[in-house]
Formats: sequence, C-alpha cells, structure tokens
Amino acid sequence: MQFSNFFSNTVHDSEIGDVLKYAFNERLAEVLIFIGGTMVWWVFVVTFFGTSMMFLYLVPLALAIAGYYLFYLDSKEVFIEHYAASENYTYSEYGEPSLLEGSAFKQGHSHTMKNVIRGHFENHEFQVFTFTYALGEGKETCYYTSTVFELDFEHPMPHMVLVSRYLENAVNVMVDGLLSLAYVSKSFPMVKSGKSYLALEGDFQKYFNLYIDKEHSQEVLEIFSPDVMADFIDYGKHYSVEFVDDKIYIFYGSEVNRRKELDAFYALARLLTSKMAFMFLKKKPDWLYVK
Repeated sequence: MQFSNFFSNTVHDSEIGDVLKYAFNERLAEVLIFIGGTMVWWVFVVTFFGTSMMFLYLVPLALAIAGYYLFYLDSKEVFIEHYAASENYTYSEYGEPSLLEGSAFKQGHSHTMKNVIRGHFENHEFQVFTFTYALGEGKETCYYTSTVFELDFEHPMPHMVLVSRYLENAVNVMVDGLLSLAYVSKSFPMVKSGKSYLALEGDFQKYFNLYIDKEHSQEVLEIFSPDVMADFIDYGKHYSVEFVDDKIYIFYGSEVNRRKELDAFYALARLLTSKMAFMFLKKKPDWLYVK
C-alpha cells in the first residue's frame, strides 16, 4: 500500500503524525531488519573490539537518527500533497521564488519555495508554500523558514509591512552547525528598511508593529479601521502580513504540519478579503485606482 491509498481511505483531518504512524507500520519489516542488524553489529564489535572502540556502538544510532530525519521531511511533503488533493487544490513540490513580489523574499540568498498548494479561495487566486532563505556564509549560515499564504486581491494597496510581535520571537531557524542541523528560536526578519513606523490606536501596538511609506499614512489609516485592528488582534496576532500592490502575503513563521494550522491560514485570509472588500466597496477611496 502506498501513501496515496492511505489518504484515500482516511478522514481529511489527518495530520503529519498520522503519516508517520502509517509509514512506520508499512515499513515495520524494514525496522525489524534494522534492529536485527544492529544486534548483529553490536555482537561483532564486542567480539572483535571489546570496549576499545566505543564509538562503533553508536553507528546504528546515528544511522537511525539520520533515517528518521529524512523520513520526516518526506512525510511533510506527503501531508501537504494530500491536503491539497482533499481540497481539490493543486500541489507542486517546488515553486519559483524569483516570481514572489514581497520584499521579504528579496533578502539573503539560497531562496527555496517548496510544497506549493495553489487554487482559488473566495474567488481569489492563492498559493501556500514554505519559503526558506539564508543569511551569512559557511559555518555562520542561518536558514530562515516560514510558511506563507499569498493571496491575489482585486484592488492595489499601499505597501505595508505588519510585523507580529509574537512571531518575532517564535520562529524556527535552521543553523548550519559543525556536525548537524539544529533548530533554535529566533525571529523571521521582515524587511522594514525605508519604511516609517506608524503608531495605531488602542492595544494594537501590543501585538503588532506597522511599517509603511510615509506618504501613504492617510490611506493606511483608512484600511486599518478599528474593527480590522480588533480582528487582527483576535485572529491574526501569530502572523506577520505584507501588502504589496494587489498581493497579500501572510507569514506563519514556521513550517505547517497540522491541518488546523492550514485552516487557520484560510480563516485569516477569508477575514482579510471580506473586510478589505467591504471597505473598498463602502468608502471607494480616491487612491483606489492609483497604482
């Protein structure tokens, strides 16, 4: 049985843990062979080397850790692929990062765009993907990763960068260390250079920092009405958002591994599009048609 058969017979709320459990069961024979081989290896080491070369006892453990890590990465791709299939979206293993318009995608080097879901959502084209880029060189290289929701909007908007205070301190970063990859907690940098900080009323500043082009401050104040700010606090405080022309980019800050995390993306996107569309329809601002 392959992964695809498993997903065709399970409920749609399967998560990556289900994928791992299934794959483990499907490869149980291989696991047992590996355990048996490990026992034989240890007997061989004890017989011919005794305790003089203790590091040889760790060889099977190192292989098991490496195998599980690679297996986990593959399982994440399977989870995303079949989530897309369950919702009638399309899936691609890779995308083209040079086509992304947000300034967050222009920093650093070694850009990758993986596990791409594409489709239509509330009459808007969208794509969800994992974006990774690197800063530094050699042993000082850091790889920053975020799951991103890109949404096409029918109206162009001023360039705005909304930075979640929570997200700045809760993002996974891969550090290319001396022997292996390690995950540490560090912020996912959003590009704010050339932008001015705009203070908004109420408790909004406890959760977000908003950066804009100073000449568009009035337009931004029209967009971030009190009810929009309240919704961001209630439903979006774990996300950073970049508005670029007619694109909206929502940053989760780490790789999505659970269906409810993907569903939360769609909930926030639905909220944004409905509120923004209502604002444009009701107010019809003078700058609406100016790109």
